[in-house]
Amino acid sequence: MRGFRYHGTASTLDMEIHMRVVSRLTASVMLLCLGCTQERLQPPKKEPRAAVDNLVSIEADFCTAKPEDVVFPVKILLVLDASGSLQFLDEGGLRVRAMRQLLNRFDGDPAVSFNIIQFNSLTYQYPPDGTFANPVAVTDGELQLAEVLTDYQAALSRTYQTLLNDMTTSGAIVQNTKYVVIFFSDGAPSPVCCPCEDETAGFQVATRFTCDGNGNPDPPPPTTQVGSIVYEERYCENVQEIPLCNLDLMRTGRAVDAYPGLQVNGNYNRGYQLEQLMRDIVDLANTFEVGSFQFHTIFLNNPTLPAAIRQIVGVDEATARARMQSFAGIGGGTFIEAQSAEQLNFLSFDFTSIKRAFGLRRAMVTNLNAVPGRDGPRVDSDGDGLADEEETREGSNFLRQDSDMDGYRDLIETRMRNRGMNAVDATVPFQPCDSRADDDRDLLNNCEELFLNTNPTLPDTDYDTIPDGLELRFGLDPNLSDADLDYDFDGVPNGVEVNIGSDPRLDDPRARDRHSIRYRLEDKGETLDRRACFGFTASKVELQYTQGRDTTPQPGWNDLYLWEVESPQDNGAQDTRLRVACFRGRYLPPDYKDPLNGTYRRLQDTELREVYDPNALDKCWGPQFGVP
Repeated sequence: MRGFRYHGTASTLDMEIHMRVVSRLTASVMLLCLGCTQERLQPPKKEPRAAVDNLVSIEADFCTAKPEDVVFPVKILLVLDASGSLQFLDEGGLRVRAMRQLLNRFDGDPAVSFNIIQFNSLTYQYPPDGTFANPVAVTDGELQLAEVLTDYQAALSRTYQTLLNDMTTSGAIVQNTKYVVIFFSDGAPSPVCCPCEDETAGFQVATRFTCDGNGNPDPPPPTTQVGSIVYEERYCENVQEIPLCNLDLMRTGRAVDAYPGLQVNGNYNRGYQLEQLMRDIVDLANTFEVGSFQFHTIFLNNPTLPAAIRQIVGVDEATARARMQSFAGIGGGTFIEAQSAEQLNFLSFDFTSIKRAFGLRRAMVTNLNAVPGRDGPRVDSDGDGLADEEETREGSNFLRQDSDMDGYRDLIETRMRNRGMNAVDATVPFQPCDSRADDDRDLLNNCEELFLNTNPTLPDTDYDTIPDGLELRFGLDPNLSDADLDYDFDGVPNGVEVNIGSDPRLDDPRARDRHSIRYRLEDKGETLDRRACFGFTASKVELQYTQGRDTTPQPGWNDLYLWEVESPQDNGAQDTRLRVACFRGRYLPPDYKDPLNGTYRRLQDTELREVYDPNALDKCWGPQFGVP
């Protein structure tokens, strides 16, 4: 042994003492070493934990409500060719009859209004200020205008400005407004103008000219004299130009708005310009996010028109057809070609108002026998929104929702004690409860809603997608849209906390992590009648070990509510619609649970009922109360 050395001769007694010391030290060291070894090899003992199986899942398939007709605006803009060629293609003025049929069809309809733009070398508008009206003060004579040229560019520019002014002044309703533009013409745009360097030799010119330093053709093109005015004849996009392209319009004495975008020796009515205007119009509709926008075109073409007349009026049906097909394509509309004026029909397009569609706002499950707490849900045997432990502390009966039987349940009387309420004294409040019915099935009876100043006919008075009674249970304000607020500043909005079953007024991260209800929502597309459909699952819903309530002495029963909340997509902040279904479960510790496998039969859409249905909560799915 280290530390014991013998020097010289030792007596027997000394040796015996040394041996005893060594023996005792050796034994102590061995015991110490043995104890250390055992401590390292044996893990610490864990306390046995009782098995708990109180979790259930709820599954459902449901669809939002069917879209419904409401009075949303339909605004029809007629852009009508009034060029001279119509005197030949529509000698009887049948286009006026077709337009009158459209105007008369919706005469006085509050949802439908019109504006009319007519164009030739000028533009005319009814009403002149560009607003939409019904009826429109326009005469048949005005609809039968037919004069000179076909200024597409001015017509589309006026269309853009009219739509811009209306969309700017319409406010939020523009997002539910249907705009329908119908562009009608019997010919190609004219004049089509371009600068000298863009001009091409037409089929009537044998050689191409060049442009001098001033941008004028060299040699000079042929001229035509009308009165005292001499016009140059040129070609642009292989179409003979009208002399107006190179004429100072102020010399003609015409109205100021004639060819507003035309500049001498400049581009006008060219294909790329017209298509850009169309894209600008469509971009306008997209920018304002209008409810619907369609730009339709109608081309009046008479293939039987004599060749001599076609030459006089300068019919270019290939260009006209191409331009109008392009407009309809860009504008998401329909191109129609009428072979005669008798075939004109302005009623063949869809003018029906946009239907109000519904969107899903919230889907959640609530256990009425669980009250959120810092360590997880607490037992609420009578389902009144107060935990048993709180009722015991307050002196109220945790087996009866209304301890003093005065019509006001314990929850509201406890929460509103500073307003003169008392859960165990039937003589207060002084305002008696005259209606104990819950007409809107929001977990508050009518007299409670009167006391709280909520609406007894609306399950969600503040339209924040949480039923009024649940707001009171979770410490929210049923008169204030506070679902998106965060009262406990924990980064989780109040509405989300209600969904998962945690306390919106308590920063309880551990409880949220361990006890939150989990959700899965699957988008299943739309039905033919535009109902949005979903597959829904709520899992980890905890059943509580309740005591027998006043309606049944059997312990362990839980009532679970599935809420489906939707609203019209156009005014979700002003209207919510609720459907509800009731599920019942039972839990007796440590491991008795009904339903046994923890999953209820999958609920179908028709089994979710409107909260306004008097029988909405008459049936609870799952196990039923036994006979006492």
